[in-house]
Parts: sequence; C-alpha cells; structure tokens
Amino acid sequence: MTATAIAACVPSAEFVKHVTYPEGVYLAPGAVFEKTWRFRNNGECPWRQGTRLVFVEGEQMGGPDEVEAGPLEIGETMDISVKLTAPSANGRYVGVWQLRDAQDRPLGDPVRVVINVGPTPTPRPTPTPTASPTPLGPLNMTVPTLLPGSCWVDPNTGTWGGTLVWQAFGGTGEYHYYHGDIKPELELSGPRYEFTGQVNRRFGPESFFTVSGDEVVKQDVIIEYPPQC
Repeated sequence: MTATAIAACVPSAEFVKHVTYPEGVYLAPGAVFEKTWRFRNNGECPWRQGTRLVFVEGEQMGGPDEVEAGPLEIGETMDISVKLTAPSANGRYVGVWQLRDAQDRPLGDPVRVVINVGPTPTPRPTPTPTASPTPLGPLNMTVPTLLPGSCWVDPNTGTWGGTLVWQAFGGTGEYHYYHGDIKPELELSGPRYEFTGQVNRRFGPESFFTVSGDEVVKQDVIIEYPPQC
C-alpha cells in the first residue's frame, strides 16, 4: 500500500465479544468493576496513535471520558477496559462507548455496558439436574465493597466495622466463598463478610476468594477509615 493510500485509508473496527461482565449482569450498589470489550481491526489500514474508546451517552458510572485504544495492526484483536462503579440506587443502567480515531471518526458500531443494580433475582425451582452444570464462561467476581448503611463506629470500645458484599458470575453457576484462605473452616455462608477493626486504622489488606468447579478468583481489599458508607 502506497503512502498516499495509507493516508486516505479510513480505519475500521469490529466488536468481537464481552470479555467481562456480560450485558444485564447484577451488581451490588457501589460495586467497583472493570468492563472489558474485545475488538478486531477489520479494516485495510492500521489503527494509529490517537485511537481511543470514548464515552458517548447514557450512564458513565464514574468512568473516564476516554481511554487509549491504539495502535493496532490489520487483522489483530485488542481488549479495551474501563474501570467503572455501579450507581448507588437500584435499577438498570446503560452506558454507550464508541471507538474513534485521531480525526474523531467513528470506528465500527458503538458498544454498551449494561448492568442491573440490586439483588440477583431468586431463580425459579427447577428439577434436579442429571448432568454436570454447564459452564457460564470464565469465573469472575466483583471487588468486595461496603454495603450502604452497614458501617458503624463504637467510641466506647474504639472499634468500627461494616459488611462487605460482592457478586460472582461465570464458572459452573455454583459458588463457594472464602476469607483469608481456601480452607473448610474459612468458608463463608455467602458473598458477604462482616468485619471489625480498630478506630483510626484501615481494614486490610484482606483476601477474598470465590471457587466454582476447578476455577478460583481472588480479590484483595482495603477499606480506609473513616468508612464511606
């Protein structure tokens, strides 16, 4: 391709898949998560420096206005991530993002992040399966965060605490939760943990694990004092 052809070429992009947090996932209020999309350069010229993923409309969820997304050669794929925070109020939220080149031209179609904030709906009873659970994709878990309204401080004892909550998805759909290490005596009853600490001292770092089948994911957590809850 000649220099003139390269200069005239308009880059293109193809959305491949949601790498993390499929559309419609349920998250706890205030949950911090990293949304990742996979794109392919399906055009006839490379993505140049200055290509970026730009927030367009909807709910920004505390994310940046844009993130860098280039360069990328023809035919190659790239995972692009944005760090987001679920809103504090229950409901369905949609954010729209668009790849653009250095001349602000759109590359391909916009992509979305779609989440539901609130408790996961209770599934309807189903007959006992006779086969092994069907995998739902790679196991993942949200970062444990303080449950709104759960924080407390006791000046008489010099202690404080609260309740951490998180959510798991993917894997087999059956989960086990642990604090500190993966041992039977450290298994939690669900994706929540009530902690107590000393006033003026942060809680953590502490490790939390989610296990599903043969997969394990871990999140390390630090909660600063005073708590924002």
